[in-house]
Amino acid sequence: MAAAQPEAQPSSFWQVLEEQVLEEHPDVPRDQLLPWEAWERKHRKRSCDEATTSEPGAGSNGGGGSIAEPFWDALEASLRAEHPHLAREELLPWLKLPRQRRQPAAAAPSAAAPPPPDDTDNGGDSDYEAIGSEEDEAFVAGSSDSTRAGTQPRAAIVPLPDTSGNRWASRNKHKWQCQSTTTKTAPATNLFLADELDKLAAHYKAVGNDEWRYFAFSKQAKKLRDLTWEVTDAKQLLSVRSFGQKSVDKIAELLATGALRRLETMQSTDRAQALAELTKVHGVGCKIASDWYAKGITSVEAAVQSGLMTATQRVGARFYKDLQVRIPRAEVTAIVDAVRVALRATLGARGVPAHAIDGAGDATASGSYRRGKPSSGDVDVLLCRRDGGSDEGLIEQILEYMKAAGVSVHHLTHEEEVQRGRAQRSVRTATCSSYRGIIRLPGYELHRRLDLKLYPPEDFAYALLYFTGSDHFNRSMRHYAKTLGYSLSDHGIVHAVKMAGGKDNCVRGTKNLFEARTEQEIFEKLGLQYVEPSQRNTDVVPIGDAPRRLQ
Repeated sequence: MAAAQPEAQPSSFWQVLEEQVLEEHPDVPRDQLLPWEAWERKHRKRSCDEATTSEPGAGSNGGGGSIAEPFWDALEASLRAEHPHLAREELLPWLKLPRQRRQPAAAAPSAAAPPPPDDTDNGGDSDYEAIGSEEDEAFVAGSSDSTRAGTQPRAAIVPLPDTSGNRWASRNKHKWQCQSTTTKTAPATNLFLADELDKLAAHYKAVGNDEWRYFAFSKQAKKLRDLTWEVTDAKQLLSVRSFGQKSVDKIAELLATGALRRLETMQSTDRAQALAELTKVHGVGCKIASDWYAKGITSVEAAVQSGLMTATQRVGARFYKDLQVRIPRAEVTAIVDAVRVALRATLGARGVPAHAIDGAGDATASGSYRRGKPSSGDVDVLLCRRDGGSDEGLIEQILEYMKAAGVSVHHLTHEEEVQRGRAQRSVRTATCSSYRGIIRLPGYELHRRLDLKLYPPEDFAYALLYFTGSDHFNRSMRHYAKTLGYSLSDHGIVHAVKMAGGKDNCVRGTKNLFEARTEQEIFEKLGLQYVEPSQRNTDVVPIGDAPRRLQ
């Protein structure tokens, strides 16, 4: 009888990598060190497998799973080439470890190099490229994947039951914006018309506080962006729902002259200009600005001298010009890095061992930055304490460390709330703390808005999804969940039962139906395909050029 064949060995690249990393960091949880553990082994193929061949100085040195330095160079080069939109430290979690921990261990007695990996089960690199979002999300900056939480991969997720009539929602989910990954396009003329209507809507809301006209013009702007044909004659819109004769007359004026006299007239009044300036101050809305204008206050300087401003408004007034300038992506990265450094220092001061700090807390940029935009209006950072330790006072300590490091910090959240460490605690769940402030990093000219939000681990994936945006993507996903019979928020998924008397004719439950560890799991629980953050933008790309008079 033939002897039993030995069990097939895993890919030499990953086998050596796992042995080496686990040997160097015996006190760090395996899932924290090896984010690829959650993937099927056949999807772990990387072009840098060649780094583990027997070529001198380029791979395994033949003993004990030791890896020469070119191994790391090849791995980094491969991953960065495959994911160019992600930052280097986001792709390579081991970069946060001291470099000497990544040096090769002492060479063991010479042995034959491991056999090359078998490609027959995955069809080569093309299969890896088809994997898509599952691998990419594992390397998103500070992502809430299961490996950071130190948990084992869970079993297959069963989607929530569809309670809509005849499973209408599930059968038509492809119609929701949250399932569209294609770039939306529209004729350039239509986009110009939509932008002008948006300006008119914004004016009515900011100056006249006219919610009805704001809603009407905003809806018409959306209709124009959704049209697949170019508007060349305003009368074409008479057949489009939401457009009446007065609206068509405005479109005709825009097509003929490129401007709206009504909008120009309203924007040129003293009241409109005063309110436009006053509402740029943080904490000043249309109602407050209108009251100040009635008292003769027409500028930010006059408002400051009047003594009517609150402490928060005075801080906003001091830096309101800086806050009108968008923040370049590189500067957002620098601010997020400063928060991460402060978080690490805070955790270390609280007694977390140096080797465990990376897995003890998260500081993740969200908003337009996470969606890959080149600039942002402000910086949103989500915080999470993952090691089971107390997060009481965590935000306050982070801010104190940033101040000590030379960062200029000005609070928009009440000072007493910051000192309590539970600034603006969520009334509904009492699990989220948030901070709003204005900071300036050393060496930078302008002050920037910074929002910190602290969530517990069980809410973090939902918060990351919620604050990544975009707004339209979020509304679409929440509406889909509501159609299924559930309510989706930054805290979880609960039952939502339609009945008279509740808010929006809907009574919402209080028990989270699913504790998600990653964004992917939330999509799966709702029966949706995962959408990468960079594909959640809802920008419309113009087709062609608008007529010269409209440019």
